[in-house]
Amino acid sequence: IACSSVTGDGVDDLRAALDAMVGSAPPPPQDERPRQFVDRVFTIRGAGTVITGTLTGGPLQGGREVEGYPTGLRARIRGLQTHKRAVDTARPVSRVAANLAGTPREDLERGDVVGLPGQWRPTSVFEARIRPIRGIEAPLSNRGAYKVHAGAAERDARIRFLGATSARAPDGAYARVRLSGPLVLDVGDRFVVREVGRRRTVAGGVVLDPEPPARPGPEAGPR
Repeated sequence: IACSSVTGDGVDDLRAALDAMVGSAPPPPQDERPRQFVDRVFTIRGAGTVITGTLTGGPLQGGREVEGYPTGLRARIRGLQTHKRAVDTARPVSRVAANLAGTPREDLERGDVVGLPGQWRPTSVFEARIRPIRGIEAPLSNRGAYKVHAGAAERDARIRFLGATSARAPDGAYARVRLSGPLVLDVGDRFVVREVGRRRTVAGGVVLDPEPPARPGPEAGPR
C-alpha cells in the first residue's frame, strides 16, 4: 500500500488494511503454555515489583504461582492489567502488566520470560532456518560475530550453517545457533540476527528445534 508520511496520502488506506488484517486473524490459542516476554521491570510504591510485556501461548490468572526463566525465580501474581484495565485473567495475544508479590525488582530483567512453573526449559543451543535480508552485500558466514534478538532478549551468538559455510539471500540455510546465555524458545519462534561489527540487521530466522541432539564435529561440545 503506497502511502506518504509527508503528505498523508494513502495513510487511511493503510489503517483500513491493518484493521481488516487484524479482524480476519484467527483467535489466539487459549490452551498452550503461557509466556510473558518481559521488557520492563519497575517498582510501584505500595504495590511492589511490576513487569510488563507481551503474553503469548495461553492465559495467566491472578493469584497463580509463576516462574521466571531462565533464573528459576518463583513468585505469585498479585494483580494483572491489560491495556490499563485490571483483569482476573490476561489473555494472549496482549500487552500485560503483572504485579508480582514478594519479588525484588533486581531478580528480574528485560529479556526474561515469566510462565507457569516447570513448563519451559531454557536453551543455549537451537537449530533454525536463517534467511539473510534482501540486498545484503555479502553472504553470512560461519566466522561472523552476531547477536540474536528473540522475544525481548538479546544474546551474543555463534552461527554454524549446516551443510554449508555461508547463507545467501533469498534462500538462506539451516544452521545451529549457540548463544552466550539461555533463552526460552519454542518451535516456530521468529528471531532477528544483527551483525556486531557493523551494528546492522542482517537476517531473520525461525526456530526449528530448541533442543537439538549433539552433532559430530566442532559443534558436538556440551550444551
